[in-house]
Amino acid sequence: MNRRSLNGRLFLLSLPVIGILLTLGWLSTPSAPAAPTPSAGCAGCHAPGKAATLDAALKKIKNHPQLPAPSVAMCVVCHKAEGRAAPLGPVLHRRHLGAAAFAGTYKGTCTSCHAVDLKTGIITVIGLPRR
Repeated sequence: MNRRSLNGRLFLLSLPVIGILLTLGWLSTPSAPAAPTPSAGCAGCHAPGKAATLDAALKKIKNHPQLPAPSVAMCVVCHKAEGRAAPLGPVLHRRHLGAAAFAGTYKGTCTSCHAVDLKTGIITVIGLPRR
């Protein structure tokens, strides 16, 4: 097993622990402002008119193609398991869970982006069609 594969597996194994810590508030700061609307998905923070628009985020990524009207649905066209670019899940988990602002400043948790069907246990991304 190569180092990159091992690191990816270790990262994925750590997600439930990080999620629990975020949910319990152990990784957030007490003086942080309120999070965006709970369960708003990507649009809660990255919609037009927000401070961190998706368009602005894409401009910071070196060599990323320009998109006419970026949306998360448009991102998954390339960023899917069998797509041309890295799968979106690991990319976004690293970016959000590795940033102090997500949990601290914005009080983000797993349910800021994900919904859980309590009957089936299936976890989905808010705003994207279920696969």
